[in-house]
Amino acid sequence: MEFQKASELIKNYVSRMHTLNMVANLPRDLLWEYLVTGLQPEVREYMKRTNKDSLDIAPARPEMCFEAITSAGMEVENERIREQYMRTAQKLKEQMQAAARGKKPD
Repeated sequence: MEFQKASELIKNYVSRMHTLNMVANLPRDLLWEYLVTGLQPEVREYMKRTNKDSLDIAPARPEMCFEAITSAGMEVENERIREQYMRTAQKLKEQMQAAARGKKPD
């Protein structure tokens, strides 16, 4: 059993799992179970949120399992990037407003 590490990109997790499965050659349903179980909770939550049955039903082929996990993980990673961008933009806006009022920015 392998788990996606806290800071591990989804593409690295999927690549590692794909390599392991080349040796193990798991049946599709078991592969799907391992892939989903090893995901970061945010990715599983995203998959549930976007398609409530997505975690219960394995895609038709092993390659589609890897593609589905990669797609969901990329969406979660993109959400994180957008959130970070918005926090940075808000901080910059506040600093510019403070500077406009004559205060020294942080």
